[in-house]
Amino acid sequence: MEMVPYWGIDNTKLGDTRSEIKKILGKPDKIKKRVDQRETIADIWTYRLMRLELEFYALHDFRLSKIISRHPGTLVLGFNPIGLNERYLLQKFPSLREIESHDHFQVFFDDSLKLSFTLVREKTESVTLHPEIGENTEEVIWPIRS
Repeated sequence: MEMVPYWGIDNTKLGDTRSEIKKILGKPDKIKKRVDQRETIADIWTYRLMRLELEFYALHDFRLSKIISRHPGTLVLGFNPIGLNERYLLQKFPSLREIESHDHFQVFFDDSLKLSFTLVREKTESVTLHPEIGENTEEVIWPIRS
């Protein structure tokens, strides 16, 4: 699985609709709704065999807004970060900054690539692709399928 910053993973791209994703990946194994004060703010689709979680936010008209991969074959810029410890992850992605840390849990974010890496018990457990946000407008810049 190739995760491409500002784009997506394999044939799925940020900004795709739920129906487009169903055509590409099929029906998800699990659908969870994130609700805030009785209003759905996100649909979260899980594809277990692919170890993929896709998040569709109401704020973005339920377009694909976040891609989380836990697949051991995930590649980012041709490199597999899954299973790496913090030292090696920071060597490969020197622009990372720690944005969250708890007992056995850390999250690092790369502002230039819009990627975050979650480490559990000092090993990279997942990589998350976030959409590009316009500097002055704070609006999402969706990739365009050619």
